[in-house]
Amino acid sequence: MIAACNREQEVHKRLSIPVRIQAVQLHDGNKGVRYSANVIPVTQVNLAFKANGYIESIYQTRSPEGQMRDITQGEKVNRGMTLAHIKDNEYRDKVKEARGNLGSAQAAWLKAQQDYKRAQILYKEQSMTAPDYDSALDEYTTARENVSVARAQLDEARQNLEYCSLKAPIDGVLLSRNIEVGALVAPATVAFVLADMSSVKVIFAVPDVMLKNIALGDTMNVLTRSIPDRVFSGEVTSIAPAADKQTRVFEIEITIANPRHELKDNMVAALKVPELPEQKGSLVEVPIDAVVRSKNDPAAYAVIILDQQEDGIYARLKDIQLGKVHGNKIAVLLGLTPGDRVIVSGVNTVWDGSRVNVID
Repeated sequence: MIAACNREQEVHKRLSIPVRIQAVQLHDGNKGVRYSANVIPVTQVNLAFKANGYIESIYQTRSPEGQMRDITQGEKVNRGMTLAHIKDNEYRDKVKEARGNLGSAQAAWLKAQQDYKRAQILYKEQSMTAPDYDSALDEYTTARENVSVARAQLDEARQNLEYCSLKAPIDGVLLSRNIEVGALVAPATVAFVLADMSSVKVIFAVPDVMLKNIALGDTMNVLTRSIPDRVFSGEVTSIAPAADKQTRVFEIEITIANPRHELKDNMVAALKVPELPEQKGSLVEVPIDAVVRSKNDPAAYAVIILDQQEDGIYARLKDIQLGKVHGNKIAVLLGLTPGDRVIVSGVNTVWDGSRVNVID
């Protein structure tokens, strides 16, 4: 049995396990932590009808081929522009009807005024009984109220007629059009989505441990893959006061001027959140995949470093004290120095004292 154990140890000594290594590096806090972000307009408006009816016309623009066409997404819109109009014959008739009712009410009121003035004179001369006087007063009061009601109905009819035209409330870019000529729409039907893209918001989310690195008014740089040669600078304008209940992260908002409309709605952006000075310094970092459990303390951690001997290269387990995670790397507070060679691939196939072969 002793001989068999000796032979097994000799086999292990001769066995060279292939591994990949990486030199321990200093942690550069200036690199920051990278986050993905989403670009949205500062102002976005859903334009909906307040009246119901059939679409009669949609604002027309000239196509690149020179032909007239209904306005479509991506085109610029000016404030006050009538983007769509529904058939308004019924609404015009209601305006005429309300105007006629107002005229009749005003005529009745004028007659009631005259009758009431006559009644006042006769009542003073005691030529009219009190019930007749009261009747004249009631007719006058009712006629005056009827005029107010008729005028309100006319104002409402005129307002409904105006609602037949859907106008742009801001200058912006049309994000979507949801109607066609001839379509039947009802109140609250969203016909267009309009956005002011002269400024945009860049939204991203961070865990609570990163909140101390961000403050309102901070300037941050944003990059996009679609415009790789441009760096967009913006200001932190909003920090969520509470974490999202599902993801447990805090939403951060950066506002960026976008006068040339280079940043588009829903474009994906990237940025780095710098770390505070106390997180920088002489800390070293290793890939997270290189970290294993310590054999001396199940609750502690270790890495496997290379030990160069005369007869070959061996793996040595070394206990370490971990710091914070930075992307796919983790800071090491104690146990390593810059230049130490750590096994990053093959950590599950080697053990303390095993012979290894470094491969590219």
